[in-house]
Amino acid sequence: MKRTHPVWKILSGVVLLSLVVAMVFGVRYVSRLPALTISEVVVSGGETIDHDVVRNTVEEELAGEYLRLVPRRFGWTYPKNDIVTSLTGVERIHNLSVDRHGKVLHVQFDEYLPHALWCESRAGARCVFLTESGYGFAPAPVLTGGAFVRYVTLGTSVAPDMQAIDSADFALLRDLQQRLSELGWYAHTMEIDKERDVFVHMVGGGELKTTLTTAPSMTVDNLRAVLASEDFT
Repeated sequence: MKRTHPVWKILSGVVLLSLVVAMVFGVRYVSRLPALTISEVVVSGGETIDHDVVRNTVEEELAGEYLRLVPRRFGWTYPKNDIVTSLTGVERIHNLSVDRHGKVLHVQFDEYLPHALWCESRAGARCVFLTESGYGFAPAPVLTGGAFVRYVTLGTSVAPDMQAIDSADFALLRDLQQRLSELGWYAHTMEIDKERDVFVHMVGGGELKTTLTTAPSMTVDNLRAVLASEDFT
């Protein structure tokens, strides 16, 4: 068996080492080219979430290097998944998109806005904010007053990140609430059971019992007829 001369082994090692060094320096050089480096973060969307907070979160994820070699700002390997994970943790953000266009990173999102409260009971302090479609998106602080109507789903546990009330039923409840307010009857709590019966507790006292199987317009028309009757007077 023919043995390789030691000189050739040394030369092969030198050539291999040179190739590795050249590759490292090549990667280091290319990954720092200004044309391939993210230099700006543009944020859009939402109504109340501070864009600077979102931008700073993205900038933190872009800081540093991979293996002390490739900058995390390098356009081909920027940490998109890490950015999405960090921003998803920001309360009220949803429908998030992160896309790079040249040297600019575009971050766009929608924001959950509170329209009501979903509470464990009429007097319960544990509540979750609801969107206009009845989705519970975040725990609510202890609130007093009537800024938000409270919804109580009897026999159901309250928790964020879930649909509290069927969106179609929630639309009916909001319609009923609006129609009652036009009569001067303002709801502060609406309880709904599994049979879709509704118990509307009014500001200042009083309770109206109805059902979602009856259209809100019919419920209010019936109520108008009762209020206009001589017997009620």
